[in-house]
Amino acid sequence: MFFNRGTHVVIACNSKPALNDITYHEMLSLVAAMSETSTEFQDAVHSGRLSFAASGQHSPCLNLSRINGHLAHISRDADFVLLHGMGRAIHTNLRAKLVCDTLKLAVIKTEVVAKELDAHLYEAVVLFEPAPTV
Repeated sequence: MFFNRGTHVVIACNSKPALNDITYHEMLSLVAAMSETSTEFQDAVHSGRLSFAASGQHSPCLNLSRINGHLAHISRDADFVLLHGMGRAIHTNLRAKLVCDTLKLAVIKTEVVAKELDAHLYEAVVLFEPAPTV
C-alpha cells in the first residue's frame, strides 16, 4: 500500500447527506469495519497517514471557499488534490486553479454540461493540472 512511502492522505466527505455521497459519519463507520479486516489500513489510520474530514458541505458540489476549517487546516500543505464527480470536478471547480497538482475526474451525466463542454453524454473528463511554477 502507498502509505508505506510516507504519503499522507486526507479523504473529505460530505458533512450531511447529498444524493448517494457518503457522509463523514458514515465514513467513520466504514473505516472502523475496514480496520478490522486490514492491519495495514488500521496502522495507516492510527498513525495519521490516512485521515478523514468533514467537508462542511451537504451537496454533490464542493465550494472550496466554504470548506470546513479543520479540512482547510489539515490540507494546507497538500501536494495533490483529486476532485471526483461531476458536481465537484465540473460544476463547481472545472476552472478553479489550485496551488498544487490537481486531478479532476468525472463522467458527464447531463446534456447541458455535455453541450457546454463540447463533449458527449457519459464521456469521461480526466483533467490533470500541474501546480503553477513559481
